[in-house]
Amino acid sequence: MAGVVQNSILDAFFHLAIDGDIKVMMASRVDYLLWACDPEYQHVVDKVLNAFEIKKLEESTFRHCGKEVVQCDRGGWGILI
Repeated sequence: MAGVVQNSILDAFFHLAIDGDIKVMMASRVDYLLWACDPEYQHVVDKVLNAFEIKKLEESTFRHCGKEVVQCDRGGWGILI
């Protein structure tokens, strides 16, 4: 996908930056895709998601690798241990 760059160290991590400002970050692990993006760049993420058969889409609060991942009111993320 044009503009999306694979990380040179973590080959399962990708990002899209416009003028040095990161607009999309995406990581894959086994059968998971995790991402964060500016709302106006959701269409970039949608193109990636449409390439796969998505069985379950979870937002805001979900379990990943046995940990509860939560999105805070201000948009930040935390992991409950």
